[in-house]
Amino acid sequence: MDPNQPPVGRARGRGRGLFQHPTPFHAKDGHPGPQREPYALTSGPPRPPAPQPGRPVVGLKHSSSEDSQTKGRGGSKLPATSAGSDPSKRVLYPESRSDNIRGTIRQPQKPLPESYYYTRPKEILSKVGTTGQKITCEANYFRLTKKPEWNIHLYRVDFSPDVPDERFRRYLVRTQNAMLGGYLFDGTQLFLVRTLDGSPVVRTARGNRPEVDDTVYTITFTLARIVSMNETQSMQVLNLILRRAMDDLHLETIGRNKYDAAAAIKVPNLRLQIWPGYITSIRQHEEDILVCAEISHKVMRDETVLEVLRRIRTESREFKNEATKALLGMTVLTRYNNKTYRIDEISFDVKPSDTFKMRDEEVSYIQYYKKKYNLDIRDHNQPMLVSNLKERDRRGGMTEVLLVPELCNVTGLSEEMRSNFRTMREMAQYTKVAPAGRIDRLLAFNQRLQQQSAQHLTDWSLGLDPNLVKIPARILPYPQILFGNDKKADTNSRADWQGEFRNNSMAHCIDLKRWYLITPSRARKEAEDFVKALQRAGNGMRFTIGNPRIEELQNDIQTAVSEKIAQAAGQNPQLIMCVVSNNQADRYATIKKRCYLDFGVPSQVMVAKTITPKDKTKGISGLMSVATKVAIQMNAKLGGLPWLIAMPVSGLMTVGYDVCHDPKNKNDSWGAMVATMDLRKRNNEFFSSVNRHKSGEEISNYLGINIVKAVNQFQQINNTLPEKILFFRDGVGDGQIRFVLENEVATMKEKLKAVYAQYNLKEPPFLYMIVTKRVNTRIFFDRKNPDPGTCVDDIITLPERYDFYLVSQSVREGTVSPTGFNIIHDTMGLPPDKVQALTFRFTYFYYNWSGTVRVPALCQYAHKLAFIASQSMQSSPTGDVASRIERTLYFL
Repeated sequence: MDPNQPPVGRARGRGRGLFQHPTPFHAKDGHPGPQREPYALTSGPPRPPAPQPGRPVVGLKHSSSEDSQTKGRGGSKLPATSAGSDPSKRVLYPESRSDNIRGTIRQPQKPLPESYYYTRPKEILSKVGTTGQKITCEANYFRLTKKPEWNIHLYRVDFSPDVPDERFRRYLVRTQNAMLGGYLFDGTQLFLVRTLDGSPVVRTARGNRPEVDDTVYTITFTLARIVSMNETQSMQVLNLILRRAMDDLHLETIGRNKYDAAAAIKVPNLRLQIWPGYITSIRQHEEDILVCAEISHKVMRDETVLEVLRRIRTESREFKNEATKALLGMTVLTRYNNKTYRIDEISFDVKPSDTFKMRDEEVSYIQYYKKKYNLDIRDHNQPMLVSNLKERDRRGGMTEVLLVPELCNVTGLSEEMRSNFRTMREMAQYTKVAPAGRIDRLLAFNQRLQQQSAQHLTDWSLGLDPNLVKIPARILPYPQILFGNDKKADTNSRADWQGEFRNNSMAHCIDLKRWYLITPSRARKEAEDFVKALQRAGNGMRFTIGNPRIEELQNDIQTAVSEKIAQAAGQNPQLIMCVVSNNQADRYATIKKRCYLDFGVPSQVMVAKTITPKDKTKGISGLMSVATKVAIQMNAKLGGLPWLIAMPVSGLMTVGYDVCHDPKNKNDSWGAMVATMDLRKRNNEFFSSVNRHKSGEEISNYLGINIVKAVNQFQQINNTLPEKILFFRDGVGDGQIRFVLENEVATMKEKLKAVYAQYNLKEPPFLYMIVTKRVNTRIFFDRKNPDPGTCVDDIITLPERYDFYLVSQSVREGTVSPTGFNIIHDTMGLPPDKVQALTFRFTYFYYNWSGTVRVPALCQYAHKLAFIASQSMQSSPTGDVASRIERTLYFL
């Protein structure tokens, strides 16, 4: 450990000023911290992609010769375990570990990335479909090119005498640049694109301060092996090469991404800047190694955390509580080292004027930052911010870092900004980039990289194809919407059919006869008018809505609303509608808890502003658009079916699962499951369940129990067990796929096998599909957004997966984001065409929106249920209450 940069313990001393009454405060655990540069590369036996029929495993494309290979067409969010820390034994540092600790013991190297885990079912020989209108699209990928003799050589580097300091090792290797050329060095391993003359190669070098240390160091380079391009380690090396090349563009590294501070867009009236940036990754795809490049934006606010604290101090009497509420979880940027941190605690008992021990003397934080960064801290009595380090950064006994609010700039948008329509609209004109503009920016980035990083790419004998990758795609057939009385309506590229409700009834209606309307007295007139609009809209859709019993409130505070709900629930209503004066979260939570947990009654919450027509001269007519949507939603909550889609598969139970994290307890998550009961038979019942999961608890246990409940309900309704089960699993990251396959899938199969054995049946065909919304892939057609139904299952997909991309929505502003689908278990045996078409059809079933959604509707339902449980209910229905409402979409 460098004696000039020791760890800093709890500081001593107090000052007086703006914050005069410091008291200890302990926040919740989180997972913040700076991103460490990924120099430590793994070695070991990787698992190469399995060859596909008609297509060999291909590495980099040779730029000097034509590609003669056959191009056949074969082919939460789980809870994380967090390590708690004893507050009494905390070791705090004034900034990131990399700036304070040198020569610490290196961590064991990480295993190979889970994202490369092979999940393609062995039975799947081809994953490419043929149905639909064939088109040619472009994607935000560039082919990586190289010279024919290109290889990665791995050398082990030894030093004599031993050099424990990693930075110094890097310096000594850097003295051999003339011999090495382009290289990557992680402190122990050296990666080269060329072979050194002889092995081992021995060189000598001196330290960078000969007046202090005149030791001559011997550096020995020993060839370990040649890294095959079929190994995942080669992809790690290539990603590091690209990041080094991007350093020549003079971009700022924030987190894992690069941002162009010089091209910042200033929005002075909002006091913020928008930094454009890039997200890049390199990976082996079906035919070539491709570089994915996506446009990103980072919002930087022109205010420091100290300014936020001062504003809270002025506006609130409960300063500490309000400051904690406003800042915990916020991401900040320290401009002196361009690192981002998440605030996990405000330490009111530590000030910049306090001291810590450095060497054998007491140094204040003020002196430390002045000496290291030449920064003057003006407010000597501000509280300090605490940021927990991520597990990988906890070395040398360090678990947390201290930050000075005055030196931390706030990033991102506040809740107030997000709720302001004008603010978000102004932001959208800079952040929502249309396809044509996105393509131009990607091509400009490519050109800039090849010009400014030409020498770096030349050193590695690499290049980028100047054009975006062209990909084959298909527009899947659009299904028909089925309404009541056997009426049908065609859908098209608009993927919106709300207008069809003017002439058609809903597929299945539940007459609403017994219901209550609870409203503040001052909003009674608007509430009554809205009821009339609901009845008119319902009549057009053959949905009978009777007159409600109206209960007035003088003041819609939580206790008053709660009492009225209890009184109404005693009369066995079908539904309770509450009109509220504003979007107060606590009152909304009270309504949902009382209705869903205590009485098992569906509820509908309407904000007074929403049911007040903007043009009062239009009267009820001005409310018809809102009333139509609400009537559809209410019918679905009662157990009705607003519309249906023809199902090509019979006896199918479709399941969706998603997870939401608890905002009040970061160690908890809520997992929700929603299942259908054979939509082909027009069954109007569903099954839903939601459970709280503690950190580290296996969600598969709950999935196994709940899948059995869903199967039993299916059997009660249809007098037979499901013939097939289609499972859509949302909320899974790439690093969790192995856990899902080896635990959740295995557990459910075991439970299903036991249930079916009771009826002397084999377990049903079972297809388990992971749904991924957060993808960096973008697809363009003729420099525009592709139409809904556009499916891509080749070129940019992965050879180790049974995957495809699907664009299901029609987007008017910005660039549409496709959804990724990865099938990790399949005994159903449907061809790719039918799997893709079935997936697309299920995006038509979300009854809160008369149009398609990004994910299959069952996933969206599960997300909605998990979200309400985590944000409002904080519990799940049980006993008789659960039995009354779990067969409907009560949570919509």
